[in-house]
Amino acid sequence: MKFAAAERDLFTIQSSESSMETEMLTKIQCIIEREASLRIPAACLTLRANLYDLGLTSFDAIRLLVAVECAFKVEFPREMLTRRSAASIEAIVMALHAIQPSLVMSEEMRAAA
Repeated sequence: MKFAAAERDLFTIQSSESSMETEMLTKIQCIIEREASLRIPAACLTLRANLYDLGLTSFDAIRLLVAVECAFKVEFPREMLTRRSAASIEAIVMALHAIQPSLVMSEEMRAAA
């Protein structure tokens, strides 16, 4: 599955990223801040920071994925509603891109997918 292959690749936000990509990442950070009780503010998270290591609970993960679905007007297929899909900002972006490829992704994220 594209999601699994893309998930294992490292990617970074680069200065040349588009404003739409920045907007998407900011939206995800805001959702994490609102829906999860983490030990650090969502704005301080790296893309690969493990949200579970920072205090994300199973209940928080469900709320987080539902909020992401609402914010991006998508519905995750059942097989994507896993612990892995909510593990990091990177995982959330990859899950979103797997179901809606038109979402903006950096060149490196596109290459990983």
